[in-house]
Amino acid sequence: MTYTITKFTFALDVTTNGSAGGGFLAELTAPIVESTGDYCPESGAVKITGANSTTAELIYNGNGTTTIKANGVVVNASAPCYE
Repeated sequence: MTYTITKFTFALDVTTNGSAGGGFLAELTAPIVESTGDYCPESGAVKITGANSTTAELIYNGNGTTTIKANGVVVNASAPCYE
């Protein structure tokens, strides 16, 4: 069985003491596809954008690992997927 998630967006705006305190936006930048029955998808990418345009990205590599980026810079190119 194959599943594909093609759209996902989640935004949160935080207000502290009546002032906008920031928030974040999470969205898919590539569809997530899983067809092997494993816990780690073969492909897909999620990006979170926070205050001051900071970003964190998770990219599924298709070999049981993920690439993690912070502000566009690879922090770990082969982080393991966890259940």
